[in-house]
Amino acid sequence: MNPGTHPRPRPAAVAARASLAALASYALAFLAAAGITALMLAADGPEADANIGAGLVYLGLPFVLAPAAAWPAARIAGLARPLATVAAALPLHLVLSGAALWVVTGTDGAFAATPAFDAVLFGSGALSLAVSLTAAALLLRRR
Repeated sequence: MNPGTHPRPRPAAVAARASLAALASYALAFLAAAGITALMLAADGPEADANIGAGLVYLGLPFVLAPAAAWPAARIAGLARPLATVAAALPLHLVLSGAALWVVTGTDGAFAATPAFDAVLFGSGALSLAVSLTAAALLLRRR
């Protein structure tokens, strides 16, 4: 090995780091969405329009906000080229998270009636971001 070069990271290590970054960033995005939803409900009261808007924020904001929070999380987790990795993962994440959101909310409300709806929503989004970050990190590994 030449001085100054680093060995290629193993795929399992890349997947673990990407999953850790995805979980952390999705947790941050979910907390931000829950806080914004609580503020919306407190400001507008129990009107139906306020509840609908708050529900849309609660459902949609984490899927969009998580990639923005993934860049610092990927840096902390030690992924190589974190900004390029997150940028490359963004299109796949949006497709996968859109499909996950459709499955969770669009299947006749089957998941919406469960007490673990938040966990299903969180898990589907975090999994889509983890898969996207892992795929992008493996594609962008140094050769």
